[in-house]
Amino acid sequence: AFGRRVPSLAAMETSTRTHVLVLGSRSAIGRKLIAHLESQSLEVIPVSSARCDLLDAASVERLIAELKPRAHAIRYAVHLSTTYGRQDLPMARHVARIVNALAVPRLVFLSSWVVMLDKSWVSTGYIETKRQVEAFFRDSWHDEPARLRVVRPSVVVGDTSLMHQRILDALALVPDLVPSQLARCFVPVGDVVACIADVGSQEEGLRTHCVLGPLKSVREATGVSEPTGLVRSVVHAALAPARLALYVLVCVLAW
Repeated sequence: AFGRRVPSLAAMETSTRTHVLVLGSRSAIGRKLIAHLESQSLEVIPVSSARCDLLDAASVERLIAELKPRAHAIRYAVHLSTTYGRQDLPMARHVARIVNALAVPRLVFLSSWVVMLDKSWVSTGYIETKRQVEAFFRDSWHDEPARLRVVRPSVVVGDTSLMHQRILDALALVPDLVPSQLARCFVPVGDVVACIADVGSQEEGLRTHCVLGPLKSVREATGVSEPTGLVRSVVHAALAPARLALYVLVCVLAW
């Protein structure tokens, strides 16, 4: 009809792409993300290690063949899988292969906020691998930079399956060992999930997103109160060397 507004090609493409490919679907963040996406009426294609070994080329090719018929419907992919070590880079090469073979418009990669810091400050094997994977993905789509989104959260908590939440829960059992000087930016897992879903759905916009929670002391995050009473105060004072050692250890590990 005359005067009728014709939707843009990009809008029509978004309306027909209603699937999200989630690699690492059984992780704590993966499970939360799937629930969030399904609440938005998006269909999730979950990929866990049971479905595809992202370190095995043959397994990756089988996944590609399986998903080819639905490739046209994939709006974006999310890469949450990690080996917490050097195998993350070979895995990233296979993830790029999947994204390219299925012509997925965008990939959202879950990294870490610590990669922003200078290497002389923080350089663990895990963080260095995150830096390498980010660089690999950027090089892979150098001519198509809009295909990559990077989400860099701080310390993710809020689910007992998360490593940092388990550490906090364990520290809460030994309150007199919790260093009072130690603080981190704790971010709820729900905020990270919302950011991933938001940046994945955007065709344009910022390509690197940091999700930083408010700075809190570890004592506050664990819910541990300051010592009161004579006996508790004596025990707390006696364990001061242990608290200092724990503080130094955590700083060195840069968790």
